[in-house]
Amino acid sequence: MDYQRAFKWTYNSCMVLIILCARFTNASRFESTSDLEYSKTWSRIRQAYNPFLRPNFTGNVTSVVMSLTILQFDSLNDDEKSFKTDMYLRQLWVDYRAAHNLSTVLIPVIGKKHPSSYIWVPDTVFSGMLGGHIHTMTVGNHKLDIYPNGTIFWGCRITLKSYCLFNLRNYPMDTQRCEVGIESYAYDNRHINYIWDKNHPVILHLLELPQHTVQVENTSRYLKYYSFSSNKEGEYTFLKFDAVFIRRVQAYILQAYFPSASLVVVSWISFWFHTNCAVARMSFGIVSLLTTYRLWEVVIKSTPKINYTTALDIYMLGCITFICFSLLEYGLATNFHFSRWKKKRSTHLLNSLNKRRETLNQVDLRVSFSNSLKNKQPLFYLESSDTKATHPEGVDLYNNLGKANIRKMSKQEQKLKLKEEYLSMWKSDPPKKRPYYFEPMMVTGKPASLDIASRFLFPFGFLCFNVVYWAYFLQKT
Repeated sequence: MDYQRAFKWTYNSCMVLIILCARFTNASRFESTSDLEYSKTWSRIRQAYNPFLRPNFTGNVTSVVMSLTILQFDSLNDDEKSFKTDMYLRQLWVDYRAAHNLSTVLIPVIGKKHPSSYIWVPDTVFSGMLGGHIHTMTVGNHKLDIYPNGTIFWGCRITLKSYCLFNLRNYPMDTQRCEVGIESYAYDNRHINYIWDKNHPVILHLLELPQHTVQVENTSRYLKYYSFSSNKEGEYTFLKFDAVFIRRVQAYILQAYFPSASLVVVSWISFWFHTNCAVARMSFGIVSLLTTYRLWEVVIKSTPKINYTTALDIYMLGCITFICFSLLEYGLATNFHFSRWKKKRSTHLLNSLNKRRETLNQVDLRVSFSNSLKNKQPLFYLESSDTKATHPEGVDLYNNLGKANIRKMSKQEQKLKLKEEYLSMWKSDPPKKRPYYFEPMMVTGKPASLDIASRFLFPFGFLCFNVVYWAYFLQKT
C-alpha cells in the first residue's frame, strides 16, 4: 500500500511539471513573437522614414495640436526681468509614414537621444526665451506614442527661462502679465498649423509662489508676420498664453507700510509738548525722520533697481514729508509764540518809559518855574547820565525818574536799551518760569495755538493721504 501511494504521488507531480513547462514554453514563444513584431515594425519605420521632411511636404498643411501642463513657475527675478517655467509639453500630429499594422500603440524608448533622430517632429520654439533645456534624468524625458493610423504623440519635460518686461510702478501692489508664445522656427503657416487642445490647453498645478499668486489667462492663437529679406517672408502660426503674477502685499504692510506710518504718528507726540521743551520736541522729530530714512534705505535695497518711482517710494516720501512738516511746525509755533511775548514785553516797557517821560516833564516844569522866580539857589541839578540829580532836601531823583537824558536817545540807543531791559526782565523772572534753551527767548504760558491746531490737522491730513493713496493704487491693481 505504501509503495502504491508513493508511486501515485510521484506520477501526479510529474504530470503537473509537464503541464507547467508546456504553458511557459507557449507563453515564451508568444512573447518572443510579439517583441519580434514590434522590433520589425520599429525598424521598418526608421528605414523607410525621412526625418528631415514633414509629412505631405507638398500637400496639405500639417496640423499640430498643442497642450501644456505647467508644474511650477520658479525664480521670478525682478532685476533680470525673467522667470522660469517647469512644464510638460505635449504635441500631437498625423504622419502617414509612421502607420503600422500592430494592434497596440508603439511606444519606443529612445534613451538620451532626441526623437528627431528617428522621426520628423515639429520645430517648436518659445518666443522670448532666454534659455532652457529638456530634462535627461535618468534618461531623456520623452514620451513617444505611435498609433496604428500614423498619429504621433510626443511629450517631453522642459524648463524654460523666459523674458518679461516687468512694470513695477505699482510695486508692491503690482500685477505682472508675461506672455509665453509658441511658434515654428522654420515653417510658416503653409506647412505647420498650431492648434490649442480644445479641452485642456494649459493646465497649472502650482498656484502659489512665495510672493505671488499665479494665474494663466488668454490662451489664444493668431498669425504673426515676419520679413527676413525681400524673398523670405511669411505668416507664422503663433500660440500664446499669459502668465499672470499677482504680488501679495500683506508682507509689505508689516515690513514697510506699518513701520513708516507708526513713525509719523510718533512725530505727532511733540504737539503735546510745550514750546519750551525744545530737546524733547526736536528729539522726536529728528529720530523719527532718521529712522524713516533708514527704513526707506532698507526697502530700496530689497526692491529691483529701476529708474522710476514706485508706489512704495511715494508712500515713504509722503511719510517723510509729514515728519518734516512736524519739525517745521515746531519752528513756526516757537516763532509765533516768541513774537507774541516780544510784543507784550515791548508794550509793557514802552508804557513804563512813557510814564517816566511824563514824570520828567513834570520835573522840568517845576525847574522852569523856579528859575522864573530868579531864585539863586536851584531846587536840583540835571547832570549827565553818570551824574545824579540831587534835590536840596537830599532826594535821589535818579532812582525815581530814570536817566535824565533818555529824551535825547537815538533810535539805535533805544534798541540797545530795549535789549538790556529784556535781559533784565528775564533774569528777574522766577527760575521755574525761565526757558532754559535760549535766554532772550522767553516762551512761557499756554500751548501755542498752532500746536493745538496741529493736533487735529496732521492726523486728518495723514488719513486723507492714506485714503487717496490706497484707493488709487488698489484700483490700478
